[in-house]
Amino acid sequence: SLFFISFIIFNNSFSQELNLKKLSENLYAVFGGGGNCTFFVTEEGVLLVDSKTSPSLGKELLKKIREVTDKEIKYLVYTHYHGDHIQGAQVFEGAKVVSHINTKKNITQIAIPRMEEMKLKILPEQIKSAKEKLEKLKAENSPEIKKAEDELSSLERRLKDIESLKIILPDITIDTKEVIRLGGKEIVLFYSGRGHTDGDLIIYFPSEKVIHMGDLVFNNIIPYIDYQGGSSTENWIKILEDVEKEDVRTVIPGHGEIGDKEILKAQREYLVDLREEVKKYFDKELTLEEVIKRADLPKYKDLEGYKQRFSRNVEAVFREFMGKNSQKI
Repeated sequence: SLFFISFIIFNNSFSQELNLKKLSENLYAVFGGGGNCTFFVTEEGVLLVDSKTSPSLGKELLKKIREVTDKEIKYLVYTHYHGDHIQGAQVFEGAKVVSHINTKKNITQIAIPRMEEMKLKILPEQIKSAKEKLEKLKAENSPEIKKAEDELSSLERRLKDIESLKIILPDITIDTKEVIRLGGKEIVLFYSGRGHTDGDLIIYFPSEKVIHMGDLVFNNIIPYIDYQGGSSTENWIKILEDVEKEDVRTVIPGHGEIGDKEILKAQREYLVDLREEVKKYFDKELTLEEVIKRADLPKYKDLEGYKQRFSRNVEAVFREFMGKNSQKI
């Protein structure tokens, strides 16, 4: 399923080591271990955006915050429902968890059932076959033994993490816009409609002119388009256009390096190119399989994730075109 694809992708291809970066006197970003996180330190306490992929990475994130401040974490904002953004949340007990209303729905209807399936079925099966593979390699005295041992221990570690995982539902849900006032500072949370999912919150720090886009921006990485979670590439493009007009100096993407407005433009151009490429074949009434086979965007081939996610992006846009008349943005 798409959710697992996201869960697995972000467990494997992103560094598990966390790196802290100071953006201004009060604002910090933490990279690695899943989606990028931001935390804002005020006199009254801390507002944190997203929480990494697992409880153990959530603990590492807390350590990074504690390198900077001992102040209480008052708010934890979820940009959306994907595991690599919400699964460290149980570490931040006492924080008020905030999300878009659709994110709460997606956690309940998609994330929790899938996590149970991951815990009870998918990972145990993967561990069983990894053990069988390892035994076979040992019997053959293969040079691949070390690699297989690492794979097995990584799967076992993931299962242990999931067994200790409690998915935390939001305490506060937002429909279109909310301003949080904390320690004399304002943090603006807003929702501009469907994009990467149907519940993407954007977090703007006006005093710093910094915006945290969540997975509405993947910088130099092929994005993940969650059709099942209510994505709309058409509206996603509009969201990026609108943010490009705002008074923003620094853009924090969900994945990849921090940038300026250029990374909004680059993300938008990829989505425009993707839609044009899919439409070319969709208009010829080709089947999804035929479109996946033919669609190609050579100029993006060197970006991380092209091999893993491009055909899924094609599928998401194809399905969006198919459902256009029956779905409202």
